[in-house]
Formats: sequence, structure tokens, C-alpha cells
Amino acid sequence: MDKTVIINGSHRAPLSNSRRYTKYLMKVLKTESEEFLLNKNNYDEVSKELLFAQKAILIFPLYVDCIPSILLGFLNRLEKLGEKYKNRPTVYIIINCGFIENEQNEVAISIMEYFLKKNSFKYGGVLSIGSGEAIMDSPFRGLVTGKIKKFAKAIERGETLSIKTHIPISKWFFVKAGNKYWSLKGSSHGKTKIEMQTMEIK
Repeated sequence: MDKTVIINGSHRAPLSNSRRYTKYLMKVLKTESEEFLLNKNNYDEVSKELLFAQKAILIFPLYVDCIPSILLGFLNRLEKLGEKYKNRPTVYIIINCGFIENEQNEVAISIMEYFLKKNSFKYGGVLSIGSGEAIMDSPFRGLVTGKIKKFAKAIERGETLSIKTHIPISKWFFVKAGNKYWSLKGSSHGKTKIEMQTMEIK
């Protein structure tokens, strides 16, 4: 059976936005799929699952214009283990960032494309999501769920597809809404806006 391995490369995988995208993807993906949450203790297990799969999806957030360090460690291990195996599944990517512009993901996407090419994996394409922390809870949720459905169809058919999405509002309004959200969030934890702007905040 055609099996798709879905790997969450977020540092806070169980509670991450990447997990929300994974759960929705698994609802609409019609092929057999299994989810793995990366941690430093399961690199070998997940690497072998990926190498024996027909298709794999890496879902992760943008970290400082790059890929998360936990995913980087996994890729290093995958590269070493992969030398023992001939199988090379098609790998798809879903990346999300907190910036409104999905173009902020381009450097991380290029890193992934280089890694896949260097290690002889077939690149299936990418879904690049801007405003990734906000879009699922906004009136524009349908934009990203629609793209995930389209992406799932491409995966099922073995097609290559690269698409983007983000909240279609101005940067000014996005920043204003973000400031309001975090101010209310801080307030609910007894923190003022000034306190939240210091390096001591946790």
C-alpha cells in the first residue's frame, strides 16, 4: 500500500501550529499516512520510516530565516543512515512562518531543496504559508485549508506542486492586530506591554 510518512519538525511539535496543519492534512489525505513528532531521541526510528516510505511530508516552522535545529539534526542523521538504503521516497514540504509574507520562507525552502537533491530524494513540492500562526484562527482559514486540500491531491497523484498562501491584509493592519493579540495574551498572564518588550519575559 502507498504509505505517506508525515514528520513534524517543530521544537514544540505536540502543541505546534505545524501539528494543526498535520491534523488537517491527515483528514483530507486519502492515502495511508502516519505522523511522527521529531525529538532528539527518535532520529534513527523516523529516518528508517522515511526511507521505507513511498512518500514523505516534512512540516515545520521557519526559525530565524532557516529550518529548526531539531530538523537540521534529523537531516544530518538521515543523510548518514541513507547511505545504507537504496530507497528514496518523494519528499514534500509544508513550511509556515509568523511573518505575513510567505516569501520569508524562501531561504529555508532552498536549503531543503539542496539537501534533497544532494541526497538523491525526489522533490515533490512545497506549500509555503505566511502568517502561519494566525491564519487558522482568522476569517481567512479557508485559504489555507483549501491549499492543503490541493496539496493533498497532488501528493495522492504523485504530482509536483509548489503553492503559497497568506492572510490577504495590509502589513500595517497585520502588525496592529498582532500587537493587540499579544497585549491581551500578556494581560491574561499578568504582564504589561512594557514588561513584554523586555528580554526578561518568558
